[in-house]
Amino acid sequence: MTDEHAESKPADGPPASADKAHYPPDSIARIYNYGLGGKDHTQSERDVFDTLTKLDPGLPDSILAQREAVHRAAALMARLGVRQFLDLGSGLPAADGRNVYDTVAQTQPDARVVYVDAAATPAAHGRALLGRIPPTLMVQGDVRECRKVLGEAFALLSPDEPVGVIATALAHFWRDKMHAKWVLRSYLRAFRAGGYLAFSHACADMDPSVRQAMVHAYSRSGADMYPRTRADIAYFLDGLTLLRPGLVEASTWRPDPDTPQRMVGEAKFLFAVAGFGRYGITECPDDERHTLAEEPA
Repeated sequence: MTDEHAESKPADGPPASADKAHYPPDSIARIYNYGLGGKDHTQSERDVFDTLTKLDPGLPDSILAQREAVHRAAALMARLGVRQFLDLGSGLPAADGRNVYDTVAQTQPDARVVYVDAAATPAAHGRALLGRIPPTLMVQGDVRECRKVLGEAFALLSPDEPVGVIATALAHFWRDKMHAKWVLRSYLRAFRAGGYLAFSHACADMDPSVRQAMVHAYSRSGADMYPRTRADIAYFLDGLTLLRPGLVEASTWRPDPDTPQRMVGEAKFLFAVAGFGRYGITECPDDERHTLAEEPA
């Protein structure tokens, strides 16, 4: 691992090509909440998701599969010894109300979790829900404002302890790929001990006409989405230590053998967990590591 992950704070500023685009996070959170079976959404947001589903009937299952993969990843990081977590773009609760803390506390009863979301609605829900759980914190802020977010997050988290960073279904809302990677690496650099990153991204490797129609339909919410190819998504994980099975469709990332696999059709979200920094390399068992020989064709 290079020295870039040994720093305790993010770099002073983003690269010159920083993505300054604004997006309406409340709409994003509510559309996703509808897909998860939640109750916090408007008719216009339901209409957007229903239009997307008509274009691709596998979308509802893929949304659920992506969130299920997040919980499996969080559980894995807890089993690997991580006791503090940073959930970037945490969104609204799913229909069952289950959150990352519920999952990791089963293995690490003294776990601490910071949730971050720019939208007012998720932040309000988060404060109401998490106020009953002392080792949790809700930060309302744009994930791209790394210093602000970390300044609040370090009230609960320690930069000297291993961390599980969750950045799923997030980077595909950022137009500039280089800036998006800089943002993610700023969070990794802020934790001197290292840890693990759970990452997912909307995949562009589908029928081009369907992809174009879905992106156009999503723009009706006032938000733009930028699905990327497998190669471009892998770019975000360059230099990190991938855990098995590598970068795969979220529904196939370590599926629960006792749960029927969701039929998502073409890949919607690519998902991976990767180690970074000292802890993410030294404490990850060899049999957990992904090898290029296993890369799907």
